[in-house]
Amino acid sequence: MEFYLEVDDLQQVWNLMKDEPGEIKVKEAFDREYGMREMHIIIPHTKTLMFIGQAIK
Repeated sequence: MEFYLEVDDLQQVWNLMKDEPGEIKVKEAFDREYGMREMHIIIPHTKTLMFIGQAIK
């Protein structure tokens, strides 16, 4: 299962998630070639991949 969530302040989301304990894996935000800055969250026990993005201005 995959989800894409677009936000207005990706840095704020990263600050909340970067030290989150548990089994989830968080990939730090990076720029994509299609004009979005994204971070990825993997939740192994539900086999879920969540993309969180913000348009690069």
